[in-house]
Amino acid sequence: MPKKRVLVVINTVTPYTSQLYSRVAERNNIDLMVLYCSKGHRNRPVDWQNACGTHSRKILPGLHLCIRGGSRDPIHINPSIASELKQFQPDVVVVHGYSDLTNLISLLVCRISGTPSVLEVDGGDYERHSRITRILVRSVVRSCSGFIAASQGARDFLCRYDAPLASVTIIPCTTNLSEYHDLSMEIRGKRDDFRRAKRGSESRPRSLLYVGRLVEEKGVLDLLQAFREIREEYRHLRLVILGRGPLAPRVRRDCGVDFGENVIHLDHVSDHDLVELYSTSDVLVLPSHREPYGIVAMEAFVCGIPVIITDRCGCSSALPRSPWVIRSRAGDIPNLCESIRSALEMTSSDRSLDDPEILKVLWENSSDKMAHDFEDSIFRLTSAPTREDAMPHPIR
Repeated sequence: MPKKRVLVVINTVTPYTSQLYSRVAERNNIDLMVLYCSKGHRNRPVDWQNACGTHSRKILPGLHLCIRGGSRDPIHINPSIASELKQFQPDVVVVHGYSDLTNLISLLVCRISGTPSVLEVDGGDYERHSRITRILVRSVVRSCSGFIAASQGARDFLCRYDAPLASVTIIPCTTNLSEYHDLSMEIRGKRDDFRRAKRGSESRPRSLLYVGRLVEEKGVLDLLQAFREIREEYRHLRLVILGRGPLAPRVRRDCGVDFGENVIHLDHVSDHDLVELYSTSDVLVLPSHREPYGIVAMEAFVCGIPVIITDRCGCSSALPRSPWVIRSRAGDIPNLCESIRSALEMTSSDRSLDDPEILKVLWENSSDKMAHDFEDSIFRLTSAPTREDAMPHPIR
């Protein structure tokens, strides 16, 4: 029986989706082609353009309109998508998102041609959508045959728009967490003084870490305010902010005027240095008001440090109910302060990176499992039986 032909339409190159689709291509159970609306844009690191992976792919020509504010992704308009769909003749089309004209053209062509379509979403805020938007999104959802959600929150969002629960497959949208975990183990292993440094005197600087875009919806201003309120309690506490964005000038100004050397802003670091930051920081704080997933919290967790996330982070359901995962209320500064206090009571050097909670997260977010779940959703949609020998096996 010939392999099913699957065409994926996605806005731009990211290491998250490249990991998934490269693994799907390596498994060679389906014939895959990925069409990108753009190679990169201003709200994504430039080096992501090199994360195309090993799958078959093409960058579509088109326009990119930046009319949604500096913190939002551009709108992509790629008219050539219609001819690409006609030429490839896919059995299934997977469309990432519904807000671009290119996405809508893809779904419209599928509807006209009778080709099954799968809508992938990272998340969404139903309450913020206007009535008109809800009508339009509900129409899009009803036109699709299947759905992929990056988290339980994204699944619930789809179901509010009438997606049948049985037709939604949850596939996390993460980096290769095993690489972060393994590198963290290597960094710890090379540092003979790691435990001593973590258990040093009370005068040893302790550090909070923020990683993400510098935009209001990420809650970085909340974190700065919380740091103002607790720094008298923790005289040697430092805050490291890693990221770029429209708020960068304000963050740099606050760092110099209000906090001096106690707050450090880093524009960009290598992957190795990022893992070192995770491994040697005391707490990762992700105080987002709106966060479709929150990959940095997953990365920090598998590197063995406590993480603070808000109730608006999509990864909340992907992380265990654990003392090492503290859930705070978005926008609640006193609650964020209390969460930081609780996290600073933990000693991450006492935590083994072979902890069962960490290993479970690694397994559930492994490229093998994600690729299998993706294939399974395609096979179910096209009524093809899944292969039992393709099932991945848990880590240890």
